[in-house]
Amino acid sequence: TYYWQATFVDNKGRKSLPATGASFRYGGHAKVVSLIELNDTEWKYNADGEDLGLDWRKNDYDDSTWSSGKTFIGRATSRQKHKMTTTLKMGPRTFYFRKAFGFEHLTTGAELQLQYLVDDGAVFYLNGKEIHRVNMKERGSIRYTTRASSSVRDADFSGLIQLSGKELQQGENILAVEVHQYSTNDSDLAFGSSLSATIEK
Repeated sequence: TYYWQATFVDNKGRKSLPATGASFRYGGHAKVVSLIELNDTEWKYNADGEDLGLDWRKNDYDDSTWSSGKTFIGRATSRQKHKMTTTLKMGPRTFYFRKAFGFEHLTTGAELQLQYLVDDGAVFYLNGKEIHRVNMKERGSIRYTTRASSSVRDADFSGLIQLSGKELQQGENILAVEVHQYSTNDSDLAFGSSLSATIEK
């Protein structure tokens, strides 16, 4: 499989944010396995406004006291076309989400396809390792206080993001996502995510 991602550089050497990654798979016999559905899927979440540090994204983190809700999760304004199934109280800079799923196939050669609904920005982790970020600073660590790069007025579905499956493992996996607001005065928030894998038959 070949992967590529484009970045524009202007005549002063300033780089744009990278475009959505793309990939091309050559040869083999593949099939797509759905791992997490985008809508009407139950996630664990923490919206308490606390800085959870780094441990929350690890597989062995105890999220038994977290709330649960079905996607889409957040708070919609009247202008948003995607309505929330689970409504959250606004105020925190960052909201945390976790979803466990099983994978019983061979991981060799597996590739991932990620799709999401996010307002404003988010960072995605699979089994504790970052796999994607959207509308966040391009480089560097992300903290609880890191704000999204811009405000999203009407969140919509992303395209399918093609990712390497190197962090996927047989057995239980955890997809962990932190959603960041551009401002603590924001009146809306949206989250939902799907994940699928392309595997050899």
